[in-house]
Amino acid sequence: DSKLNDLIGTKVMKFSIFCIIIFLLISSTIASEWPKLTIGTYSSPPYQYIEKNIITGESVYTVQCIFHKLKKEAIFDFYPLKRALHELKSNNIDGVFPVHSPDTARHSHTAPISIEKWYWLTNFPMNENPVIPDDKKIGAVNGSPAYFWLLENNYRIDTIVTTKAQLLQMFKVGRLDAIIIDDNDTNRDIEFHKSIEYVLPYWSFIKFEPHLLVFSNDSLLNYPNLLIEFNEKISACKPVSLEVSNSEKRMLQEYLKTYMVQLSNFLHSHSPLPRLKDSFFEESEKEIDDRWVKEAINSEGTLYDFVIKSKLGTFLANLQEKSNGGISEILIMDSDGYAVALSQTTTDLYQGDEQKFFKTFPHGKNSAFVSDIIYDASTRTYQSQVSFCLSDEISPIGVVTFGVNVEKILLGNQSRAPMLLEDTPVITER
Repeated sequence: DSKLNDLIGTKVMKFSIFCIIIFLLISSTIASEWPKLTIGTYSSPPYQYIEKNIITGESVYTVQCIFHKLKKEAIFDFYPLKRALHELKSNNIDGVFPVHSPDTARHSHTAPISIEKWYWLTNFPMNENPVIPDDKKIGAVNGSPAYFWLLENNYRIDTIVTTKAQLLQMFKVGRLDAIIIDDNDTNRDIEFHKSIEYVLPYWSFIKFEPHLLVFSNDSLLNYPNLLIEFNEKISACKPVSLEVSNSEKRMLQEYLKTYMVQLSNFLHSHSPLPRLKDSFFEESEKEIDDRWVKEAINSEGTLYDFVIKSKLGTFLANLQEKSNGGISEILIMDSDGYAVALSQTTTDLYQGDEQKFFKTFPHGKNSAFVSDIIYDASTRTYQSQVSFCLSDEISPIGVVTFGVNVEKILLGNQSRAPMLLEDTPVITER
């Protein structure tokens, strides 16, 4: 009886283990074969267009890249935008792109997957606060985001057309005096600039207009972290439209000249730029990071005082405040890549493995780097980081990085002169 019981017990145990293994395999298979995401989309040149019943273009490449990095398969289905949003509301599809801000009021949308850079294109010079005189004619493409923006901002639309080509042609022949142009589209097209040279156009920056992807309620219930994970992968997929053009880079650097002069004067009149490891030489990189996390949360401690409450840290905080929102953060790194002074707390102190450091410091005096545009959801602003190598008379000693509100600076410092063809960005193939 004892042997029989042992035999039965052994078989029961083996069967139980077998059942657990089968359950885990089935669960794993179900998880890996979760239904594909169905994403509604439509033709929206030049960011995406339908060619031989296949959707292609910059925005499509970006979204495909993001889902690939998330290891989720997405199927694109073609819909007119209004119908796509209706299907989304009914949870018949998992997402829609590209959509603009007014379309996303009732949906959970991502950070921008691309952005349009809106400029007034006029045949007359405009004032610092752009106002279209009553005797000037404005045109727009019917149903476009620019069309609705003009209506929302109480502009009179004199002529409504059906395509961008019609709009440009009417401007070139003088039947329209002012139209809204997406600089990402036209500034890449040298032929366009040549075609309007004789008009002597003026450009005035208006705003950034984001392209977003919105998810259905059901998809976010099935994938609770989908929105966060999607946003984290956008920058890794390098949308071309988030790049800062050459003219914008020059404008941002010109804006920061005054702040750089003040910083240089401060560094010259005070002690040499500190090196973090000279004061915390007994601690490893991990120990410094761990200490910083704790002290940054509590806003107190030896390391916190070193980078925030020092004379240099206080100076940076005051410098940021003087910018009236143009500068969102300032940080200075030592020759090792550690932040040794901050205008406000940051997540980690070591920055030596980031572009802001290795694209400036190794190149020495006068080197600078301007990052791509990043959308800050908490402040709803478009940010870029502008970094400069700091040098003494002989060699580089560190790097300073300014986080800047690109939209605000472009609005406040733009030139009314026509853009130059040499500013045309180069399109890199994917």
